[in-house]
Amino acid sequence: MSSETPEAPYREITFAGVALGVVVGVVMTVSFTYAGLKLGFTVPASMVSAMLGWGVLRGLLKKGSIVENNINQTVAAAINVSSAGVIFTVPVLYLFQAERARGAASVAASAQRAGQSIEQYVASHPELQSIDPKFLWAMAGASVAGALLGVLFIIPSRKQMIELERLVFPTGVATATILKASASGARRARMLMWGIVSSVLFATFVGLPGVVKGLPWPAIEDFSISERLHLPAWFAITIAVSGGLTSIGGGYITGRAGLVLMVGAVIGHWIVTPAVVTQGWLPDRAWLDVVARAGSDVDAARTVLSAHGEHCRAANTCAELVAVGQQLASGAHGHAPRETANTVLGAWAYRNVTRPLGVGMLLGGSIASVILTAPVLLAAIKSVRRARAQSGSKKGDGPEELDPKLMYTGVATGFVILVFAAWMGVRAVGTDSIGVGSILLASAIATAWMWLANIIVSITTGKTDNSPLSGMALITILLILTALGRSEAGVMVAMVMAVAVCVATGQGSDMMQDLKTGHLVGALPRRQQLTQLVVAWVGPLVSLVTLFILAKKFVLGNDPLTAPQAQAIKAAIELLAPAPDASVAQQALAEATRLRYAVGAAVGLTLTLGVGGGLGVVLGLSMYLPMSVTLTYFIGCVITVLTEKRFGKEWVEERGVPLAAGWLVGEGLAQVVLVGVDLARVAAGGR
Repeated sequence: MSSETPEAPYREITFAGVALGVVVGVVMTVSFTYAGLKLGFTVPASMVSAMLGWGVLRGLLKKGSIVENNINQTVAAAINVSSAGVIFTVPVLYLFQAERARGAASVAASAQRAGQSIEQYVASHPELQSIDPKFLWAMAGASVAGALLGVLFIIPSRKQMIELERLVFPTGVATATILKASASGARRARMLMWGIVSSVLFATFVGLPGVVKGLPWPAIEDFSISERLHLPAWFAITIAVSGGLTSIGGGYITGRAGLVLMVGAVIGHWIVTPAVVTQGWLPDRAWLDVVARAGSDVDAARTVLSAHGEHCRAANTCAELVAVGQQLASGAHGHAPRETANTVLGAWAYRNVTRPLGVGMLLGGSIASVILTAPVLLAAIKSVRRARAQSGSKKGDGPEELDPKLMYTGVATGFVILVFAAWMGVRAVGTDSIGVGSILLASAIATAWMWLANIIVSITTGKTDNSPLSGMALITILLILTALGRSEAGVMVAMVMAVAVCVATGQGSDMMQDLKTGHLVGALPRRQQLTQLVVAWVGPLVSLVTLFILAKKFVLGNDPLTAPQAQAIKAAIELLAPAPDASVAQQALAEATRLRYAVGAAVGLTLTLGVGGGLGVVLGLSMYLPMSVTLTYFIGCVITVLTEKRFGKEWVEERGVPLAAGWLVGEGLAQVVLVGVDLARVAAGGR
């Protein structure tokens, strides 16, 4: 007998690892829900959680192993990844509600009494976008179903994608590198914590005056360079202050590849918007907003507005107000009205021309990305066939994967939840136009597409590190509306299915990233699969609650939470299922907006197919986002280039990226906490 004592097994699935992953995942879900609504995209949580794992498991507890930290990052990423699926889709409900408010006569009257344009009035009254909680319950069910199905559908493809085809999965490889870097792990963790602490302090300092009245410093949203240079308000050169570290952090992590975003911002904010204003490409309706806002202290303007404002809103013609508005914009009534008029004109051109063109490019670029994945689709089908053949011929492969019976039970459970979520959505709409049979058909179509989309996105992620989630959601909406028709209930079912597909494809691609990491550090796939399956449902619910809280304070679709991906999905729904009860004015504006969507989609489609690299999506996103966000993000990219040139690539990876990731996490968390405190203050009777 040997006298040697057998070695203790590596710590892998432990209470400390799972608990840390849950805490980190929840915190990052809260933070990245805010950041994603602001920036239009999210960043992987795996690397952030791996860095924190070094600091807590190895630094504080003094007993963490690589595979235990791998479980930590798997859990955290599984919870966090669903935030993208939620924020790309669910805000569409709020956007539609705000759109209805803009067309309401009562809102128009209130805006006139307040001396504001309708856009400005709606943007300052979050209660106008409130939706029935029943819709959120339906979306919660869809998110949970998508989270379960997303994990289960991708598991059979693991061996083919990771072990046989050896897809790269760049984020998975980078996370494995962090897990293995014992020497630098503690340093990265410290830099990450410094970033979190500094961003929380900064965001609290900037946002506190909006919560606590009477502080000696003002709340500052943006810093306008245009104003300091005495440039017209429609020529935007603005840097974000509130949320600025989020933008800088996102730009720094993206690095050189993100510089192209500024090209779209220049086109949108320095060419398209100024051209619309200076060339007079404005409808009469725009001048109503000018007179309502800039003419609030001008007797002649108030008189004309009182006499003709209601007629203009109803008939969408404002000939009587054009001359008065032009006088205000030219400075005939003083400097202050001219500045206000130019601000209104710039905002109108940006919202009604530049943004629809940008959303259209997002739409066209997403469609082009799906077209370009056609070869990937064929490869995916072949991969699944090969994986099945190999699993049938090799009996020893079973213990590496989850028990097939558990997978079948999970898929059945997810499908039932999806059907129930769609049923709740139809009930919330309050119509019987869609029955149980149609709901079952839609659920079956969405589930089949979800399986296929999951494979497509996972292979795309494995090759490029890009996840075209919104494109998969757009195709889902097209499929369901084609099957069920374009009624209000049909749109709601399509939204439920789009949420499920978007969450599922995010979970599937993240599962493969994590399994790639586990493959490189020697983890057992079955354990990662089980832990992700157990916690996958947490993230969507946390993200939905965070979204609900933010919507109490901010009007989605407006700065700072512009929700660009949701805007693209809203545009697709408006093209496929226009509102039947719109007024003449709303129909005219909708027709013009649809034309701009179409033009933008054609440009985005052509750019992406012709040049590749998702160029249509990138330029469309930067045209849509406020200049304050894009310019600040661009600054972050430039800082990456400069620091890499000055200190080297290793310094950027070891110090710069963890610090920037901390900014991204900390500021989003602080913003959500401030909003919660403000809501609690109002609920307690404060003002």
